[in-house]
Amino acid sequence: MEVIFHYATDLLATIIGVHLYLRSRNKDLIREEYRIYIIIGALIGALIFSRLIAAFENPELFLNPPNYFYYFSGKTIIGGIVGGILGIEIAKKVLGIKVWTGNRALVPLIVAIIIGRIGCFVAGVQDGTVGGVCNYFWCLEQGDGLLRHPNSLYEITFLLLFLVGYYFAKKSTYPTIIFLVETPGIAFRTFIILYFSLRFGIEFLKD
Repeated sequence: MEVIFHYATDLLATIIGVHLYLRSRNKDLIREEYRIYIIIGALIGALIFSRLIAAFENPELFLNPPNYFYYFSGKTIIGGIVGGILGIEIAKKVLGIKVWTGNRALVPLIVAIIIGRIGCFVAGVQDGTVGGVCNYFWCLEQGDGLLRHPNSLYEITFLLLFLVGYYFAKKSTYPTIIFLVETPGIAFRTFIILYFSLRFGIEFLKD
């Protein structure tokens, strides 16, 4: 049941992410008729690279999966983000778009990751993203009887704090903060750097 819920949250994350992107109030210079191609590029790139990075993580399992369903389930969020960015850039190149477009995708991406990480948390140890054994008061039992780092909750906490900080930055009157949130692409690149750094650190909390 937990695994099915995880797949459902992945699908829900994609649907809500696309919806928020289309309804976003962060304006960019892309013509509306081109926007669907940007979305298609992002989805195809994310689909391919999320599976490709998962294959590099465990090539033996990728070449000899227990069943074909593995190819739909084996994925990584980092690969998905990298692939999504590359897919968008390829689509922009084909369409002749030369402006930065990341800020519009920032909030939809964060919300989609939060939804996906809720699925990871519910799936517990079956998902493969749980942390190593620990004995701090916040460590949780996640399906195998051992107290472990709740890596998914660490990520969700970071993402929520970033969203709150981004919201207040948008309301700020300080020139430096306005530059960071309003200049095309700056806020998105800042998030990617911070999030990838967080993910790198979380790897050390795994078994």
